[in-house]
Amino acid sequence: MEHPEDQKQYWDKKATNTTFSTPLDLDIFKAHVSQQATILDIGCGYGRIMDQLCQQGFTGITGVDFSWEMVNLGKSSFPGLNFAQAGPALPFRDQSFDAVVLMAVLTCIPDDTHQQRLMDEISRVLRKNGILYITDFMINTDQRNRERYNRCDRGPYGVFELEDGAVLRHHSRDHMVQLTNAFGEILFKETVFATMHRNRSNGFYYIGKKQGI
Repeated sequence: MEHPEDQKQYWDKKATNTTFSTPLDLDIFKAHVSQQATILDIGCGYGRIMDQLCQQGFTGITGVDFSWEMVNLGKSSFPGLNFAQAGPALPFRDQSFDAVVLMAVLTCIPDDTHQQRLMDEISRVLRKNGILYITDFMINTDQRNRERYNRCDRGPYGVFELEDGAVLRHHSRDHMVQLTNAFGEILFKETVFATMHRNRSNGFYYIGKKQGI
């Protein structure tokens, strides 16, 4: 997960004053991932999804985030969970995991090249037929968001900058199809989420299975 240094500093600062709310759809997840699976939560932040999975009986969970402050907060909040700091390369062997979770991570990586680099790393660490679960945000068509997209010149349409300095991205369906083309799509479900600033945004749930050898 490669980010400009100023974005890393942004998320370090957010560790102590932000509560994330993008939901994990447990019914969808449980339908495709067993409780005995080895699971990697990429961009785990302070570990809220890891803790939620642990409470549901999943045991083989590892979380990784590029922000030291997020990882440190997670270690202090959930001392029984397994955290690591890393990025952009993942510090795990090939085919180490049965499932990978990305919870509102792609929205924090506005650049196409960096998103694809993350997908390549996910393909590397997932076992054959491993499951990729994504929850993230889609492009909105309301006036407020159209103006934000049009003002920003730092990436493709859907990228925008917040007043507090974060550069984020909302995604088109076509982009997600292209980004996940190494996986066999099992489910793509559109929905609406609350953002970290408690605004409403189009979003989606995705489940894919690793193809090939």
